[in-house]
Amino acid sequence: MTSGPRRSALALLCGALVIACGACSGVEPPSVSLELVAAERAERLIGLWFDSTQATQRDLRERWPDSPPLQFEFTAWVDPADYRARLLSCASERLGRPAVLGGEALAGEDPWAPAVAEALCRHEFPPFSQEFSLGGPIEARWLDAQLTTALPACVRAFGGRLDIADTSAVIDAIRDRPLSSEGPRDIWSIIAVTGVTALDRAAMRAACPDPALALDRLPLPVIDR
Repeated sequence: MTSGPRRSALALLCGALVIACGACSGVEPPSVSLELVAAERAERLIGLWFDSTQATQRDLRERWPDSPPLQFEFTAWVDPADYRARLLSCASERLGRPAVLGGEALAGEDPWAPAVAEALCRHEFPPFSQEFSLGGPIEARWLDAQLTTALPACVRAFGGRLDIADTSAVIDAIRDRPLSSEGPRDIWSIIAVTGVTALDRAAMRAACPDPALALDRLPLPVIDR
C-alpha cells in the first residue's frame, strides 16, 4: 500500500490551499478541496491508531501491573489479506521464536512477552482496506459538490444529463460499495446518465471526474510518534 507524505493532518485542515480545476476535472467550492478530504481522513485514521495504543497499554497494565510501558511505532499499513502473516512474522522476530497469536509465554520469558510482542506488531503493521469507511463531514461536502456541480457539468459537455434526486443516498452508496474482482466499482455503476451516445460514452467516462475512484486513490497517512 502507498502512504502519504509526513504532513500534519491538522495543519492541512487548518491551512490547505484550494486546488483550482476546470469543468471536467472537478469544480470545487473554495472551502472544500480533495486535499482537505485527505487531511480529514488522515486525522480520523491517526486518531483511531493513537486511541488504540492507549487502550492496549491500559489493558496490558491491568492484566500485568509489572509489565513495562510500551513504545509503539508505525511502519506501514497492511492489506487485510496479508495481515495475519505479517503479524506472525513480526511477533516471531520480536520474541526470537515462532509466535502463536494469543499464545502463552514459554519458560524463561516474562508472562506478558507474547502479548506485548503482538500488541506492538498490531500497531506497527495495522491493517487497512479502502472498504473501511473513513467518511466525515468534509468528505460528504466534497462529494455533494462533485455530484451537483462538477460531474453534471462534465456530462452536459457530452450532451448528456445526470439526474440525482438525493445526493446523500449516492454518497452512502459510494462509501459502502464493495470491491469487485477487478477492483473498486466506479461512479458509473452507481448513477445513471441519459442522452449520451454509445460513441461518446467511453470518452465521457474517461474525461469526467470520478469522485468514487478519486477517494480510492487518496494516500494513507504516515504516523509519526
